[in-house]
Amino acid sequence: MKIKIIALAVALFSANNALATENISLDMYRQLLPKDSSGQIDYDLHLADKLSLPYHCNIKQDSEGRYEIDLDNCEHHDLDWKKDRSGVVKLDLLGDSSDATMVEHKLWAMAFAQAYVSTMIQMQFGLDKENGTFDLQRPFGVGESFGNYFARNMGPNYFVSKGLQESSLGRDLPAPSEEGDDGVLQIEYPGSAWSELQGTGGGGFPRIFGMMQPKKILDSFSGPARNIIGSAVTSGFYNGSVIGINTGSLPWDKNKTDTTVRIQDFIQGSKDKDTLAMVMSYMYNRGPYSVKELLLKSEQSFQHCMALTDHLESDPACFVQLNDFGTRYIRQIPYVTQMLNEASLKEETRYETQLTRLDVSNYVDLLARYGFYSNAEMAKAKPAAMARFDELAKNGEISWSHDFAKVLEALMVELPVTQFAEKSAIDESLVSTLTNSDDQRLFLSVADNVGTIVSHDWLEPNAKIALMPGSQVQQAAFENGAGMDCATLIQDQLSSLDGAAPVHIFIQQENGQCSISQEGDETPSEKPGVPQNVQASNITTTTVTLSWKKVAGDVARYQVYRNGELLESPQSESFTDSNLKPGTAYVYQVAAELSNGLVSELSASLNVKTLADDAEETPAPGDVTPWAEGTVYKAGDRVSFNGKTYSCLQAHSAIVGWDPVSAPALWKLESAR
Repeated sequence: MKIKIIALAVALFSANNALATENISLDMYRQLLPKDSSGQIDYDLHLADKLSLPYHCNIKQDSEGRYEIDLDNCEHHDLDWKKDRSGVVKLDLLGDSSDATMVEHKLWAMAFAQAYVSTMIQMQFGLDKENGTFDLQRPFGVGESFGNYFARNMGPNYFVSKGLQESSLGRDLPAPSEEGDDGVLQIEYPGSAWSELQGTGGGGFPRIFGMMQPKKILDSFSGPARNIIGSAVTSGFYNGSVIGINTGSLPWDKNKTDTTVRIQDFIQGSKDKDTLAMVMSYMYNRGPYSVKELLLKSEQSFQHCMALTDHLESDPACFVQLNDFGTRYIRQIPYVTQMLNEASLKEETRYETQLTRLDVSNYVDLLARYGFYSNAEMAKAKPAAMARFDELAKNGEISWSHDFAKVLEALMVELPVTQFAEKSAIDESLVSTLTNSDDQRLFLSVADNVGTIVSHDWLEPNAKIALMPGSQVQQAAFENGAGMDCATLIQDQLSSLDGAAPVHIFIQQENGQCSISQEGDETPSEKPGVPQNVQASNITTTTVTLSWKKVAGDVARYQVYRNGELLESPQSESFTDSNLKPGTAYVYQVAAELSNGLVSELSASLNVKTLADDAEETPAPGDVTPWAEGTVYKAGDRVSFNGKTYSCLQAHSAIVGWDPVSAPALWKLESAR
């Protein structure tokens, strides 16, 4: 049994809209792939077969006191895919039976290929990084391209090694149980890894995993071939999640630049050829935050560990040195991966099989049946994959090792790449909801039915959150509520339900007290929320374009005020003010008006100055003004802040948290003179 230490990230932060799900282009995908010696894309997949592998080895200390694998004290696994997994299995899932069948070893091979490809895509393009996580134009520290480095560290053989260490490729898992098990690749639930995927602490991939049943996806007795496809695809997303936690992708890490959020730089710059496999194996056992304790703790440890060419795993400045499961993982998974990689280059120890059109069609259907992709998404992607199959097929079959990766390419570029922390739309016919109807933020802490914290975050005005059956609201406090906690009031509403149907709760403050109502109550006299994030753009000498976030509810129009007087009542979330004077300062505010006539409070003031119409009124390039909230800045503007001078990198309206120190993407510190 292994022990996993998970640190739950708990922080207070302003809600941040995650990037929408998006597709990647064929060129973007191909940038991820390995190249052969002539520089051409190498589509071959490598999976070892017919060899004996050490696993569950003990650890010993060498003559210099370093821990190493004790190869004389290991269990051994005789790997023979077609001998051990030659049976035909039904493609039944938990609660979803099917008449479709497939030879078992084909499912394992396709699942490991999918895990490799999914991990690669999520790590590079799914972590909310503007230009991708790694610099694909720069070689890794060992001189390899991203594709060659990644295929060697985390290709299909890596997942065989991990599955062997975790569960003896499913043989160590217990008998069927009501709760289920964690699967071949051991994505722990309840709590731990599964909760992380569901978005605990602000990360994960809740758009996909928020509504999934872990038993259906992971449990080795709930799907075909030990449910390896569910386990493998989930592992791909989890791999992306643990890297995302350490790359500044969490909402409260967005503006950080220190070493604790630069694991991608460490991996790419490390001189040890197995760094990626080591780091991932270490985080599997000790948790995703463990690398912040030593490896990423400071610039000194970061640079020291990155420069090591050998024995990175044995340096106490880089990883905890204990004779425990974490120490075994970081050594054994990469070691066996290397063995498998070498064996898969030899004809006699390389797995190969032929896939029929029905094999590939059934496999693609499984991805949608598990819920990783919607039926609508797969209806677009599957024809592309099957068309690619038809192009490659000879006598109605394709080669797994030479052709299947090309089919996966056609499939994956048509499927959306879910972004880190991206949430799905709430199906209010299935789950209860809580909506913040106040103009102040509500801090909300909610646990699920097994006690795992699933929300510890600010709920913005007019925003809502899903409350799953059995949810326990532990804290609910408005930002200016002077210690008032509304959690008990909300929980009483949830507890009074008979479970027959979801309930939709609205909460606000009234006379210093918590006030809640339910959808359908005869008290719809609440004011609409205050328009948020009022911004100015397209500023000229005589015009200014204003925009703001949409306010929830039955909003009929908005009221735009200039210098305290009502100017216009647009129906959309933008308005262009014209006939202004050049070089003149104006103050704008916006309110929302419901169809019943109720009007919100005014938004925060936005200060805007039109451009001057001649050179005399234009500030000289050397002018420096103090940074001020509410001011509209354009590229090249210079400000002073905390005694230092900064230049603006991109036009924006200044708000709290966008000062030159907190927002390096907007401001550049000028060199001291």
